[in-house]
Amino acid sequence: VQDAARMDHPVTLSVALAWALTVFLWVGDLDAVDEHAEWFISHAASHSLAPYLALGQGFRGEVAIRRGDARRGLEGLQGCLRELRGSRYGQLTASFNASLVQGLAALGRFGEDAAARWLAERGYVIADRNWRGEAGELDIVAHHAGWWVGVEVKTRSGLAFGDPFESIDRRKLTRLHRLTAAWVRAHAADRRGTPWRVDAVAVLVPRTGGIRFDLLQDVRP
Repeated sequence: VQDAARMDHPVTLSVALAWALTVFLWVGDLDAVDEHAEWFISHAASHSLAPYLALGQGFRGEVAIRRGDARRGLEGLQGCLRELRGSRYGQLTASFNASLVQGLAALGRFGEDAAARWLAERGYVIADRNWRGEAGELDIVAHHAGWWVGVEVKTRSGLAFGDPFESIDRRKLTRLHRLTAAWVRAHAADRRGTPWRVDAVAVLVPRTGGIRFDLLQDVRP
């Protein structure tokens, strides 16, 4: 990297920094990634090297995910991938796509934990988490106001890709109803007369901080 910097050739230094960042990530030196990513981003911005700027943001996003900040990491990776897919640097997206999947999974787990606490504060008694049946998985099962409730949780870091509830279509609702009925049959045989329903919780975790919850009760196909 230092040799490339002495050459005073913007693209050469960008390539050297990209390789160095890849190595730092591979060996797990996240502090070095932070330091060099800032240099990379500043250098790319000052020379109008948009693909390399996006790449630097992707490296920074991957570090955030590895450090447990899925919200910030996802924003960096999603912005990076949008830019790179529209350029001749699309081949660079493979590793970032893998990190994006990890970040989405981490954000989903965070959202489910937050939703469970939020529901408990509103009188839902949590009975099960991440229960798997033949038709898939229920995020949360709870008892509330005399009902067994299967709860679907959708978490987003922003609304750029639509409201979280928009991803719950008729087909998914039908599957959630089958899963909730199956859970009641398997776990509440002594209380079969208790009615059941499906609720949905949207969890919005913006980068600006705070968490917003929205609840839909008794959602039907």
